[in-house]
Amino acid sequence: MPRYDKALIEREAILSAKNGKITNELGKFILQRSIEVASSAFVTSGNKELKQALIDAAVMRTCEKFLHYYQSGKSAANLVISIIYSTMTNKSRYQVKTVY
Repeated sequence: MPRYDKALIEREAILSAKNGKITNELGKFILQRSIEVASSAFVTSGNKELKQALIDAAVMRTCEKFLHYYQSGKSAANLVISIIYSTMTNKSRYQVKTVY
């Protein structure tokens, strides 16, 4: 069972697309999901800076790309989460390459 209101996210996505900017509620959802994904799906070994870098990159990219990729009638929440995972995966690969 999701920990968020899908109907609210869909309404906010439609409003965001209509106005050409992310609403506060959708922005909060993006931030919350980014924190959740960074905390549960990526091993940061207690490195707070790495975790914050993953969150920051995901929030920024999701806000930049969401309006471009969102299609009314499709799941806004799935799109947000997909962009977050993609960004964090790419960022973590980049971090490994620059460290080693």
